[in-house]
Amino acid sequence: MRTRLLLTMALLFLGGILQAKVVIATGSTINKIEYTEHKVFNKDSKFYVLFVDTEGETNVDGWDARNMALSEFRRFTSCKIVNEKSEADFIVELQVYKYSKTKRHAKMTFKDAKTNQIVYETKWQKGSPSVFNGNSGTRQAIGYSLKKDFLLKYTDFNL
Repeated sequence: MRTRLLLTMALLFLGGILQAKVVIATGSTINKIEYTEHKVFNKDSKFYVLFVDTEGETNVDGWDARNMALSEFRRFTSCKIVNEKSEADFIVELQVYKYSKTKRHAKMTFKDAKTNQIVYETKWQKGSPSVFNGNSGTRQAIGYSLKKDFLLKYTDFNL
């Protein structure tokens, strides 16, 4: 029983990218574990960027944030960005809000366009204005969300 519990916890820890199939023959003896790699995104995936308001927060201008996100996607990734939602394989829901006068928080949620299920969600990233990002805390927060989270996990999209 203890072996099964430890195995279950280990498999839950591995999480989203690997799916494991456990074959148990007798009692608590594990005969084999088969791993299959499950890649969600590929080089031909098409993305549509959409701004979504964050409830209970002071949101930034959605049109500007979306344009900054499109700029960051083109600058740092090889992702295929489309202009029509119907052409996309995945929808990127961008959320950016103010947490002080100049500082911002940003998060991206990647959803399957057909099923509307969440495929990947970045952590909230902080951004503050500096001369390196055009004095825009929004641009830095979006860039960090993209570079420090999404591109670390999905290295196929790095330029």
